[in-house]
Amino acid sequence: YKISLIIYFFIMDESLNCLPVFNKEQTQVLDGELPLFQVSHFCAVGGILRCNQLYDISYEKRYVNLHLNETQTNIANENRRKAGVYLIYDNLTHDFYVGSAITNRINVRFRNHCIHKSGSSLVAKAIQKSGLENFDFYILEYFHGFVHKENQKKDQLELLKRETYYLNLLKPKYNILTEASSSLGYKHTEETKNFMKANYSEERRTFIGNLNKGKSLSNETKQILSKKALERFSDPLYKENFLLKNRDYLFKSKPLGLYDTNNQLLKEFESITEASMYFKCDRKKISRYLKSSKNFNGLGYLKQVQ
Repeated sequence: YKISLIIYFFIMDESLNCLPVFNKEQTQVLDGELPLFQVSHFCAVGGILRCNQLYDISYEKRYVNLHLNETQTNIANENRRKAGVYLIYDNLTHDFYVGSAITNRINVRFRNHCIHKSGSSLVAKAIQKSGLENFDFYILEYFHGFVHKENQKKDQLELLKRETYYLNLLKPKYNILTEASSSLGYKHTEETKNFMKANYSEERRTFIGNLNKGKSLSNETKQILSKKALERFSDPLYKENFLLKNRDYLFKSKPLGLYDTNNQLLKEFESITEASMYFKCDRKKISRYLKSSKNFNGLGYLKQVQ
């Protein structure tokens, strides 16, 4: 890079939480250019991150050595009463995840993704494989406003727009459920696949499902049907086919999104659980709005992402 840098180096004491704060006019920190000096943890304030070959984006803060308690405490303390857009960066694969957090929830989002692994499934798998020490946590920008339930109809929508900006610009891999195409390890011959497609087509399943719609079955009939179902699952071919056809429902979360009145995606969630945690509501409420065409809390419309 043909950029003149003014860089201040400090050999840090164990009691220090981060480098002294410099604003963007004072210094630029290029990703990967500052050595860590084997300190307990490190925080760069203001800098540029190269997310891919096309874009260099500025950020407010960068945290590394996320596996250390000191760094985790630092993230919690420095982001109280703040809202903004964050990025989780995988230093081994150079893939990343972009998300947003309402006021006082940045640390919660960090811990959900990186510590408890209850956020993005792709991030969780990557951390499990590579180790948390190989990830960085960025604050791309702080949202200057109080974003909470009381005013989410206005400010939260603006925050979602900022997140959507980064999603559309950077197209982060960890925000996309690419693993949904997995076949769960099942391998079939072409003959077996064709047989299963012919016998368990979507039309046939819909037709069979409509046969008993609205009917009330006796207990005796229910017992007979239950017995027949158990007998079917004793057939290896039927069981294998059932798992194949229903793998997304049984094993994978289905992504959903919040759309505006023009059907533009504002925010994508990997599961109903993630959406309920983000909006701080019950999963059943998310499910109800998914099945209806009603506006969700004045923010937009919840739909399955195709």
